[in-house]
Amino acid sequence: MKKESGTTLLEMLVCLLLGAALLLCALVLLRTANSAYLSLLIAQRRTLALSVTHEQFKRAMLNLDSLPFHFAPRLHLPGRLRYADGSDNPVQRGAKQHRPHPESAALTTLRLETQAALSVIAHQWSGPTISIDACPRFDTANLELATYHSYLAQSLEQTFELVPLTLPTHHPSRPHCYRFRLQAQKSMLTINTTTSEIPLVLIPIQEIYTLYVDNERTLRYLSHAGGQNIENQPILEQAPILGIEWSTPQVNQPDTLNVKLHFLTGHEENFRVQTLLAHRQGPFNFLLNF
Repeated sequence: MKKESGTTLLEMLVCLLLGAALLLCALVLLRTANSAYLSLLIAQRRTLALSVTHEQFKRAMLNLDSLPFHFAPRLHLPGRLRYADGSDNPVQRGAKQHRPHPESAALTTLRLETQAALSVIAHQWSGPTISIDACPRFDTANLELATYHSYLAQSLEQTFELVPLTLPTHHPSRPHCYRFRLQAQKSMLTINTTTSEIPLVLIPIQEIYTLYVDNERTLRYLSHAGGQNIENQPILEQAPILGIEWSTPQVNQPDTLNVKLHFLTGHEENFRVQTLLAHRQGPFNFLLNF
């Protein structure tokens, strides 16, 4: 009986040791699998973030091709979104979670409706407000001016943004032309410091917007019209911190944007996006041929 009890005890001990060894192996395998899964998940999120961010900045550069003359976007220092005159954008005083991340740069750009450009035939300033009569330069069978939040005006010396105070109306004696009442306000892209400029061309702006990362590390689309923000929409959560550099080449070479992404894991990625069209001259040549 003692021998049987000793054998049984020994067998139980061996089984326990084998079970412990198998459990340990299972735990090691589970930990390895979990680590591999987390690594894969981090890699997938990083790939997604890279893809989405690249697509957004590629779109921003392609938007510049809608301009009939060279016009560089504005880069913002980390943590600060400012108008072109240096004053803070209201988002700086808004909800804390939506304020710019203190370590991330930002970019403001625009897209024009060049086919809806108008030639100015008369204007009159009254303080920051201007009345303009203008006629479409191209075929405008489907022109819907009421849909635009602002316009880019071009004089011989200055490019400036104008915001409509009322809906445009048809000119009383020229049915194909329009009458505008606009105002020069703060702008994220242009410095509207004068009310003595003679606007020669008026081009509807499809969108002016800023790409920035907020305090919750969300990449956001912030659109503007003059001194107001129209919408602030999230694009990507768990976004990387942005480092942005603009490169203006010689004439007949594309403009280049270099973007560096800093991820929470410490990983970094770089990419470069360019305009499709070559770098063009300023607005003077455009006005001569308009």
